[in-house]
Amino acid sequence: GIDVVKDIPGVGQNLDDHPMLGVVYKAKEGLLSYDDPVVQVTYRYTSTGGRERNDMQLMPVSQLLTRSGKLVFSIGSVIERQMTTGVLTLVSADPHERPHMENRFCEDPEDIRRLVEGVRMGLEVGSHDEFAHLADGVMTPPVAVVPDDEALGQWCKSVASSGFHPSCTAKMAPAGDPMGVVDQHLHVRGFENLFVADASVMPKCPRANIHLTSVMIGERLGAWRREGVV
Repeated sequence: GIDVVKDIPGVGQNLDDHPMLGVVYKAKEGLLSYDDPVVQVTYRYTSTGGRERNDMQLMPVSQLLTRSGKLVFSIGSVIERQMTTGVLTLVSADPHERPHMENRFCEDPEDIRRLVEGVRMGLEVGSHDEFAHLADGVMTPPVAVVPDDEALGQWCKSVASSGFHPSCTAKMAPAGDPMGVVDQHLHVRGFENLFVADASVMPKCPRANIHLTSVMIGERLGAWRREGVV
């Protein structure tokens, strides 16, 4: 095992991400190329009855390679602000062994509802005259589940996966929050010279890709150290 130096309950908790799935289309012969940019534009929007603005995203993906070696394209439905969070835990003292990540995607009915709405929007876009001539049919979701919201919701829950933005497992929080890990200067609670400066300190995953925010966090701590603030 690993000896506990300081018990900070929030470490590894609050795992956040952007759960996503896609309406996948078969492409007309010769339409797609490996040289095509994968993502060129996204559409941010507020879901019907959404609690926050721009809580969702439609993300057209220009080319994907299937297991059978076919190029397809998709319109991804992405939750930008999910209702549930997961957990990240170590499974051993071996640093080479992968930690256990429990995402808990779609455990809240609101997340399922919004993905269903996003999938229907993706299908609607795909049926438009300006788009339909590019496709040679829909691969997913299965045709049988599309008419029924409950069946489509179960499909969404079964296939939703990471949007590649895992974050928030060492969140910044005021001293009164028992699940906080770092303070406003990225100082780990209870330590003199231990800091965290990456995406894990975000209290919530931002409603955007996290790269630039992560760079900013690192640059901010670097500036504070140079200036003697911390």
